[in-house]
Amino acid sequence: MADNEEVNGGNSNLGSGFFGVLRDWVTNKIPQIKPLTPYNVYSHYVPLAGSLSYSIFSVTVFIPEISTRLFPRRSIAVANSLLLNSHLGSGLYLYTRHHLAEASTYYRTMYSVYGALLFNFGSVLLWAVTKTLLPENVVVRTAFAVSTSLCMLTIGKEYLDYVDSKVESSN
Repeated sequence: MADNEEVNGGNSNLGSGFFGVLRDWVTNKIPQIKPLTPYNVYSHYVPLAGSLSYSIFSVTVFIPEISTRLFPRRSIAVANSLLLNSHLGSGLYLYTRHHLAEASTYYRTMYSVYGALLFNFGSVLLWAVTKTLLPENVVVRTAFAVSTSLCMLTIGKEYLDYVDSKVESSN
């Protein structure tokens, strides 16, 4: 019993099955609340807002009528703002990664801008191509848009964590 409580953090109801795995995933994957400092704003909160914009933008690529209905006169401006925020978030996320810490500001900026552009416009290209293959169903397109955006964000984060771990292990 003591071993079971130790594994489950004192909650013996969760077990090591599905709910234990779900608890561990939520604990490790959901961004933690950090104090509002200038560094945390540009290294955590702006990238977090950028990832939200990225996911919302994915839906507007698949279903442009949504932004047209919500913002009849400003739908293109809203879509462009979401894309810009996505660029800013992913660029700052790259800029603050450990593997770029020793690079000069010039190279950190250049690599971050390049990475953000490649990530965002590569995603737009993927979505534009796959949009033609999907049925004209709002639910299917929304589910596909959100799931692909979350998948791309997760894979990107895991990749950068891997690169950072290789830099840390080589030091």
